Amino acid sequence: MCSSQSVEELFPHLNAVAVDRVESNAVSVTLSVRSFASAAACSGCGARSARVHGRYRRSLADSPVAGRGVKVVVTVRRFKCVNDACCQTTFSEQVPGLLAVRQADADADQCVGVDRAGARRPGRIPARHPVGDAVRP
Repeated sequence: MCSSQSVEELFPHLNAVAVDRVESNAVSVTLSVRSFASAAACSGCGARSARVHGRYRRSLADSPVAGRGVKVVVTVRRFKCVNDACCQTTFSEQVPGLLAVRQADADADQCVGVDRAGARRPGRIPARHPVGDAVRP
């Protein structure tokens, strides 16, 4: 079994998380990690929240070590935004250096509506299209 010091030396990008478990066999290493931050900033408004709404796991492939594949299983928390004026009700925590917001996810996390022409516009309420109007996907 690896000591926490050797894990930190092999995987310095994991310094923002707590390593709960390390499993190793002849072909792979799996690290189970979680953030130890008590709160996270809302991706919609930036307000900090400590109200945990739920948890889920994400599996990430990391660079091989000593010829063995590495998988990092991150337990990610969803938080409830405490700002009543924010259009996001919940958001996922972002772990610096480990989990980055993909641009498509960042776009979807903003308050975005669709105008009558079908164009996405930040802050707009989605248009209701009368029967017979063509709606672009």
